[in-house]
Amino acid sequence: MLFNKKWLVVLFTLITIGSQAQDNKLFSRKNLASQYATVGIGGGSSHYYGDLSPYSSPWVGIYKNVRWNGTINYTRHLTPKLSARVSASYIRIYGDDNVYASAYKKNASFRILRNLNFRNDVKEIAISGLYNLAPQYGKGPNGRNKVMPYATFGIALFGHRPEALGVNIGNDSTAGWVDLKPLNTGGQGQIGSKRPYSYVSVAIPLGIGVRYKLNSNFDIAFEGGIRLTYFDYLDDVGADPYPAGRTADDISYRADELFTPRLVKGKSYNRITDFINASLTANPSTNYTDPTQDAQLAYPLTTLRGTARKDSYIVTQITLNYVIGKSIKCPPIR
Repeated sequence: MLFNKKWLVVLFTLITIGSQAQDNKLFSRKNLASQYATVGIGGGSSHYYGDLSPYSSPWVGIYKNVRWNGTINYTRHLTPKLSARVSASYIRIYGDDNVYASAYKKNASFRILRNLNFRNDVKEIAISGLYNLAPQYGKGPNGRNKVMPYATFGIALFGHRPEALGVNIGNDSTAGWVDLKPLNTGGQGQIGSKRPYSYVSVAIPLGIGVRYKLNSNFDIAFEGGIRLTYFDYLDDVGADPYPAGRTADDISYRADELFTPRLVKGKSYNRITDFINASLTANPSTNYTDPTQDAQLAYPLTTLRGTARKDSYIVTQITLNYVIGKSIKCPPIR
């Protein structure tokens, strides 16, 4: 159902673009004369939502899961209200159960026990429509508005590769970043389970922004938006059981690790105290003596690693756009 709703958004977007183009007579002489293009470069923050940063606590994802993104784009302004944009973006995201548990106490014991983490560098190419909330006519002195609010909608293709910090053995360093998909941490590819997920998927970008005219050659744009995906493995965590026959180095089940993979203030963080407290909260009647051996009592291997809720990511961007001249003068042939 979620998949169908998202593609209905795409269909609605295409119909909207078509109707706007028809209503504004896209190829009329007036519109052709006022059309212009810009190229832009910019960047901003990126924020992830999924199994390690739930939608139920959106503010945690905004101020805790903060990384950065960079983007370049080409925009063609077609009518007084409609533009088309092609963009390429490099978007970094991450999540960590222990970071989330420290910021939001709901289900903290579950997340401390699960102890998962990831990072992912998303490479995205998007085609978007921009709808101006007020008309503007060309790029001339009286064409571009000083301030222009707008909405964006489109479709994107993205590539990704989730990684996680390896097991920390208790010193002041970690085992480094590990590529997760080849490890089949959710048992993907095993008999009776899901097939391995893809490194490439589709997203639907939706956003709002405002452009500010700096001078006759430059605009600056402030934009924020969400990328809705029909994909559950940006974080390598889905509604999968822990794989059968797991080994100590596959880092799929991490409840029995004594130290957090991520360093806290430059040092490894001993999980024993938090483990015991979280375990007693989950099951007060159990006598815990050895956190490593008793991990499966508080967080058994029969537990699903995550949920079926699809992942998404939010980006904010500040972009400097250069207005391209009407014509390019070629040097004379001698």
